[in-house]
Amino acid sequence: MIEVSDVRVTFNKGTPLEATALHELDLVVPRGQFLTVIGSNGAGKSTSLNVIAGLVRPDCGKVVVDGQNVTDWPIHQRSRLISRVFQDPKMGTCEDLTILENFALAHGRTQPRGFRFAIDKTIRERAAERLKLLKLGLENRLNDKVGLLSGGQRQAVSLLMATTGETRVLLLDEHTAALDPKTAEFVMELTREIVTELKLTSVMVTHSMAQALHYGDRTVMFHRGRIIFDAQGDKRAAMQVSDLLALFKRDQGEELSDDALLLG
Repeated sequence: MIEVSDVRVTFNKGTPLEATALHELDLVVPRGQFLTVIGSNGAGKSTSLNVIAGLVRPDCGKVVVDGQNVTDWPIHQRSRLISRVFQDPKMGTCEDLTILENFALAHGRTQPRGFRFAIDKTIRERAAERLKLLKLGLENRLNDKVGLLSGGQRQAVSLLMATTGETRVLLLDEHTAALDPKTAEFVMELTREIVTELKLTSVMVTHSMAQALHYGDRTVMFHRGRIIFDAQGDKRAAMQVSDLLALFKRDQGEELSDDALLLG
C-alpha cells in the first residue's frame, strides 16, 4: 500500500524561478493495485514518483509505504520496499557487469544486512529461473555483459531485477518510452505478468493514454500539480482516449496540447 497525504513540493523556493510541483497531494494506492498515471509535461507525475522513492523531500505531508511512515527515510532504506524502473534502460543495470552479477546486486539490495555483492548457487538458479520468463534464451547467457544486450532486452532484465527479493512497491517511470512499439508491447505484457504474479503495488507513469487505459486497474491524471481525474472499475473499462480528452477539456476549460499524450 502507498499513502501520500497532504504532500506539497516546491522547487527553487525563494527565487524568481520558484514553482510548486505538487499542491497538497493526496493519493492512496491499495495493496496489490496497479495504478497508471498520465498528464502533460510538468504536471507532477515524475515528481510524485520521486517523493515516494525518496529522491525528492516534500515541503510538508507524509508518505506511508506498506504501513510504515517512510517520509524521513533515506533512499537506500526505502529501496528494501520500493523498486523503480526508469525510461532509460541503461539506468537500471550496470553494463560492464554480467547478467548474473547484475542479479546479484539486485538481490543484495533487499537483504536485511544491507548491500551485499555475492554470487552463489541460489542466486544463479533464481536468475536463470526469472530469465526464462522472457523466452529470449538469456538464462543461457548469464556470463554475458549486460552492455551486449539490446535496449529491449536490457529493460526486460531491469524489470526482472527490480522485482527480485522482498520488493513491495514497483514504480515505473515511462519505462517503455524509449522502446520501439513491438518491444514496448513485449515489456508491458511482461510488466502485467510480473505485477499480477507477485501481487505488487505498482504505479506506472506513461505518456500514452491508450497504454494507461489498457493496463492496470486504475488511472489518474495529473495537471499542474494536482490530480484532476481518477477512474477505475466499469467507469474506466468503458473509456476511450477521446473520452479522456473530452473530460480534460470540460473540467479544465482548455485543450490538452501535449502531443506525446495524444499518440498511442
